[in-house]
Amino acid sequence: MTQVNHQQWGQVLGLGSVDMWILQSSQLRVEVLTLGAVIKSVCCRGKHGQMEDVVLGYDDLEVFSGQVSGVNLEFW
Repeated sequence: MTQVNHQQWGQVLGLGSVDMWILQSSQLRVEVLTLGAVIKSVCCRGKHGQMEDVVLGYDDLEVFSGQVSGVNLEFW
């Protein structure tokens, strides 16, 4: 069975609150941010049954929102 949850993930100056939606089953977990529908992570079971993140992403909201110097994200 798939579970769907959401939680507040942070605040972006000038844009407001950013939530993270989590869709999870026994084989897959997907985290999507409300900041432009960014896929934060996709975890799936690996060869030996362990959950592994297969998305190249960031752990901090500041990087996703472009508030960190030296990081150029132009996806909007």
